[in-house]
Amino acid sequence: MGTKAKTPAAIRKAILKLEEDLSAQFVERDDHIRALLWALLAPHGGANVFFLGPPGVGKTNLINNLSQSILGKFFETTLFPGTMPEHIVGPMNVDDLMKGE
Repeated sequence: MGTKAKTPAAIRKAILKLEEDLSAQFVERDDHIRALLWALLAPHGGANVFFLGPPGVGKTNLINNLSQSILGKFFETTLFPGTMPEHIVGPMNVDDLMKGE
């Protein structure tokens, strides 16, 4: 049983509804909400989002609610002064990066 493809208008309506719902829960976080929704719609589609900011502003709750709303996966880590990029994204191969892989 396949899923029915949604029209651009239906997708737009769903995104606007999601934005409205999140904005009702997270006061004065409209810029953050829009940035996360843009990341979802970006051409890389489904890639990870790195959301950095000061403690206590609702980042974790916002992303967790968004993730639940779209049935996505949620991963969280706390950064420390000694945190290396490999701790977040895994080992990197410079040769592959130079080739655009």
